Amino acid sequence: TDVFTSSATSPTDITGMELAITPSTSGNKLLILAGIQGSNNGLNWGGPIFNLEIDGTIVGQGDAGGSSRPRASTSCMGSSTSDAIASNFIQHLYTTTSTSEHVIKIQAHVAGGTMGINRTRSDTSDSVWYPRTSSHITIMELDYS
Repeated sequence: TDVFTSSATSPTDITGMELAITPSTSGNKLLILAGIQGSNNGLNWGGPIFNLEIDGTIVGQGDAGGSSRPRASTSCMGSSTSDAIASNFIQHLYTTTSTSEHVIKIQAHVAGGTMGINRTRSDTSDSVWYPRTSSHITIMELDYS
């Protein structure tokens, strides 16, 4: 995927992190594997929050644990002085209920500040200290017929 930045405070699609698959048989399972490289938003209290969305529904989140705590499939945290890129992973086994196409996306948002995907927060040009990385999403259909 390309680099992506956003200050969205609600789940937003990450460009290039979407796939569609049509299962061959209803009841087959889809093994979804995603690796997202996210950078700290420059604030002391957090970085990107990532969600897995299948057909418009966010799945695989943790428990709320309170009225204002965000729920996530995974997230990365950091300090305001860090320019590191954190590797975040999502693994989810989804059981299909039809042979209709399923659209699977990775979304992200922040509580404040700006997040970076596949880049550091600073992203200074031509510096060996600020690498560019790549993220991926893979879907495998597991035949249970």
